[in-house]
Amino acid sequence: MHVQKLIFLVIICIFIDCSNCFRDDVVKDLYPYPRLIQYSDEYQYGPDCVLVEHNMNALVFNNDSIWSKKEMNSIRLFYRNLYKDFRKLDSDSFSAIPTFQLLKIELIKFPVMSKQDYDDSFNDTVPFGANEYYDLRIFKDAVTIYSHSKFGVYQALKTMASLSLVYQDTFCVKYIPFRIQDQPRFKYRGLLLDTGRSYFSIDSIKEIIRGLSLLRYNVLHWHLVDDQSFSMEMLDEFLQDLHLKGAYHLGYIHNQIPITKGKFYTQKEIKSVVRYAEERGIRVIPEIDLPGHARSWDVAYKLGAQCPMFMKSTRYNSVNLEYTYSIPLDISRNYTVNVIQGVLKEIVNLFTDPLIHLGGDEVDIRCWAEDKEMQKRMEELGYTSPTTYIDYFKKILKDIKHTILVNKTVIQWEDILSPMDITKDSHTIYQLWKGDDSLKQLKEKKSRFIYSFGNYLDPSYQSCQTFEKCYNQSKLLELEKNFPNQFIGVEACAWEMIEQDNVQSLESNGLDKVERSFNDTVWYKLIAISEKLWTQPMHQLPSNISLYLKRAQIQTLKLSHIISIGNKTISRVTL
Repeated sequence: MHVQKLIFLVIICIFIDCSNCFRDDVVKDLYPYPRLIQYSDEYQYGPDCVLVEHNMNALVFNNDSIWSKKEMNSIRLFYRNLYKDFRKLDSDSFSAIPTFQLLKIELIKFPVMSKQDYDDSFNDTVPFGANEYYDLRIFKDAVTIYSHSKFGVYQALKTMASLSLVYQDTFCVKYIPFRIQDQPRFKYRGLLLDTGRSYFSIDSIKEIIRGLSLLRYNVLHWHLVDDQSFSMEMLDEFLQDLHLKGAYHLGYIHNQIPITKGKFYTQKEIKSVVRYAEERGIRVIPEIDLPGHARSWDVAYKLGAQCPMFMKSTRYNSVNLEYTYSIPLDISRNYTVNVIQGVLKEIVNLFTDPLIHLGGDEVDIRCWAEDKEMQKRMEELGYTSPTTYIDYFKKILKDIKHTILVNKTVIQWEDILSPMDITKDSHTIYQLWKGDDSLKQLKEKKSRFIYSFGNYLDPSYQSCQTFEKCYNQSKLLELEKNFPNQFIGVEACAWEMIEQDNVQSLESNGLDKVERSFNDTVWYKLIAISEKLWTQPMHQLPSNISLYLKRAQIQTLKLSHIISIGNKTISRVTL
């Protein structure tokens, strides 16, 4: 070990700091681009590479007492899964590989995280920025990874794999010797998947998770419940009608595109998704949207406010029929509150992540205003106007946080904010999707937030419609500057997408056609967004635009061999 360090110190003296330079042969396989690259001035690319064992025995944990047994097992499993993905890539073009000895990878836990970073990552239980840092050093006779935690090791191994070819059951690492130091620009880098409207198979969800991991996202926000479906199984017999009657109860989505009625995710399937994601460094954050978007609850147990005139007059159109119906819960009834509590108790047992999303968006008080029986009950509770009902719901939610969600941090959409509320709140994380209207209020509240406006992946006004627009980072620079301690990251939102390829829907005017296929519509945008979320601004969009595109296109081709990303994706990775 001491000899290796001495060799490294000698070699590093003749290394070139490539943090602001772009060598075509070195960086074309790196996407997103890392924070710091150093390589030898004597480096010459040829057919040489170092051969690294692919099996779990290849990993050597320096000072086992620092690495916990759980961490070591997690890293070994991650390495095995990574090899399975990368072995699918074609290596026929690479020949004349020398017969060097097979190398192992030494893993050194160093340096220790600060207390703030440790606390932010919930005691290093989830990937959240600083604990994803790594320092990867590869020479002809040694491979070493320095990291704060297992999450940084995951990122280092992905970098090594992206600079490798799979050859005779080994990773053949090119471009040696080199050193790469890296960590993400943003702590939170997410994708929202909407199965509250359209069912995705478990295999498809797991494939999405693999793609997110390779693109260095760290969050899957799973939107499980909406007006159109309550898509998860409830085990409590008094709650089971939620999924038995509420799961995809219409049997269609936009433009009457048919979907399987009554399908839902069993709790066993959900646990398998959570475990699968954790093994790949992806957090799964569930969303139960409350108190709006609750028609599926109403189909099951008549829990919604009763407003038939509102729905028919404002929510119905001849193209989408009842698909666009949206009603809030009747929060004046104890029965409604009991059902909410029962659902959240099961959610807490299913999802291990310390964050939970409780919605809060688009609660239309016009429906509450039509329900006269609900108004009577709310008056008895001291709330005389539908405009104040949301305050009562916040009181309900506060009690739930102190009992059922005591170990969870809640995320909510910005709509839940009361206009004049500037009470300090460091415990709730808000998700912004409408624009900048809530920023001033959040600054006063000192609340953390996730930004999604401009990063929607469907055809709405909040979306980025081209690869270049999705890559644009001007707004993020502004938020970083003005909210350095509150702005934690970005989430791209894939609303109302379909699992199958080549699917289009008509909009409500009966004329405009809109793509709804996840693979055709989402992946090329996720590829663009991934680099602006991971890579420091100074390294983005170099003057050599063709090289930038080449890196993105190489990454897209790699993904196309590992997961299904749609036939249109490759052609859309362009400026």
